[in-house]
Amino acid sequence: MTQQHTVRLAAPAKINALLRVTERRDDGYHAIDTVFVALALADEITLSKEPSGIRGATHMLDPRLPSHDLRGMDPDNLAYRAAQLWLEAAGLDAGVRIEVGKRIPIAGGLGGGSSDAAAVLQGMNRLYGALDEDVLGRVALALGSDVPFFLSGWPAARGRGRGERLEAVSLPRRSIVLANPGVAVSAGFAYRQLEGFGQPLDAALAGLWEGKSQQTAPRNDLERGVCQHVSEVQTALGALQKAGLDEVTLSGSGATVFGLAAGPDEAERAAEAITNRHPNWWVAVTEGPAIPDAEASF
Repeated sequence: MTQQHTVRLAAPAKINALLRVTERRDDGYHAIDTVFVALALADEITLSKEPSGIRGATHMLDPRLPSHDLRGMDPDNLAYRAAQLWLEAAGLDAGVRIEVGKRIPIAGGLGGGSSDAAAVLQGMNRLYGALDEDVLGRVALALGSDVPFFLSGWPAARGRGRGERLEAVSLPRRSIVLANPGVAVSAGFAYRQLEGFGQPLDAALAGLWEGKSQQTAPRNDLERGVCQHVSEVQTALGALQKAGLDEVTLSGSGATVFGLAAGPDEAERAAEAITNRHPNWWVAVTEGPAIPDAEASF
């Protein structure tokens, strides 16, 4: 692979079409069985070679997003950590500048931070030469349970274990409305509210996203507990249902919820209706499964 001086990558958001939490593992993590769906909505990541060090900044590309996370690149940022772990794994004395353009809400259950980290790993491969695939996979999982999915490049996948045991799945492309009521729900909080463990997804996969799903209980095992403690999420689910959307579900640990529309026009009308009732919410129309243009190079 030809090395480049600067690369720009899209870091897509994801939703969990289904999410089962099947047990608590001995290592303290929870075992899950989920269907990840990548979306057309994406952050923009630009990486440039530097002689040493990791630096950069975050910019909000969507003015509706809160600006509290505008800051320099520091060790608490997943994108920074991804570059740091990549350089350590490569044993390389080099640096990088990282510019993150955000369209995905932070701490919203859409995997934005994990996707940014995966894009940084991919970008470092292009800047400095690819790491061994197994090593890169271990780095990805060390960064977070969603990172291996984003690194896979698959539009949709079933994820088991912590989410890293991936199997590509085929789903019809659908118009999707996302809504975030302006609250942050951490994954740790959501898992602490879990009321019990669910069964694997095998039976629930039939007809998924085709209006034929056999799933009658909440499609996300975290949803009930989160709703009991975060009333805004329950309100958001109700608003999407009132707008006529199907398969309305919490994504990940929330607080973003989503629903499926019959088509783009119906999605736009639903989003407008939700925004009119809740003008302070972040509401967006997107599509999935969809991988945005993966890379633009300079």
